[in-house]
Amino acid sequence: MGADVGAESTALDPSAYQAILACMGEGIIFADSEDRVAYMNAAAERIRGIRAENFLGRGLLTIHSPHVAARVKDLLIHFRSGEVLFHTKSINVKGRIFENSCYPVRDSDRNYVGTMMVSRDITEKERLREENQVLREQVLSEFGCCDMIGKSPAMQPVFQGITAAAAVDSTILLTGESGTGKELVARAIHEHSLRKDHALIKVNCAALPETLLEAELFGHEKGAFTGAVRERKGKFEQAHEGTIFLDEVAEMPLTAQAKLLRALQEKTIERLGGNREIRVDVRIIAATNRDLRREVEQKTF
Repeated sequence: MGADVGAESTALDPSAYQAILACMGEGIIFADSEDRVAYMNAAAERIRGIRAENFLGRGLLTIHSPHVAARVKDLLIHFRSGEVLFHTKSINVKGRIFENSCYPVRDSDRNYVGTMMVSRDITEKERLREENQVLREQVLSEFGCCDMIGKSPAMQPVFQGITAAAAVDSTILLTGESGTGKELVARAIHEHSLRKDHALIKVNCAALPETLLEAELFGHEKGAFTGAVRERKGKFEQAHEGTIFLDEVAEMPLTAQAKLLRALQEKTIERLGGNREIRVDVRIIAATNRDLRREVEQKTF
């Protein structure tokens, strides 16, 4: 939102505003409605390495090269029209990094009165960000994989499995006790796979009653049941070209398992209440804390 200026009963004397701006650590430059430099504080002079007396009264477009002036002119047009509310860009000045932000300034009647440019020194912030990234990469290279950290011998096969699984597009089943990090592994596989630029959709099969699970997974058509006032895409359609993570898959009822098998084998689904096949390109990662081999033998899965 652009800044607003207006007279109020508690307004300070104009000289007080000047004093406040003058002592600020951020560089402040204000250009009036005619795009002429009307104010520049000491911090702006220091940051930009210029003297205010050489720029006050000059048009913004005259103090830049033709290439930069064209971009500035376009930005000012958008400020006036209200299409752009702010613009931010980082610059490097004598080895320090500054974030330059520009805002349109409007009076209480929403009339455009000028543009304010604020420069902030973000050198330390950028240094810490880069240092954090370097340390993160060092930790991951020595003790982790795919944003997961672990030094114990038991974790090394897990990291190797994640790397191998991420390189292929096969259906994956993760097994292990509750709380052992199956969802973290699923997310790591997805984020390092060829599908990483598309959605990872999670479904907790144990959290949904049987009557809702099919509609949640495969969607429904308008009028499929009471309250279905419009068609709705299911999780499989939402995960198209991405990954769907079926947590607690052993809790899925047999009727839904049959439809899941069709999605696996034929890459198609049918919405609840519909009769048309919808093609979906989805990788499935499932997880359970139960022994599915025994469940199959007992014909409960």
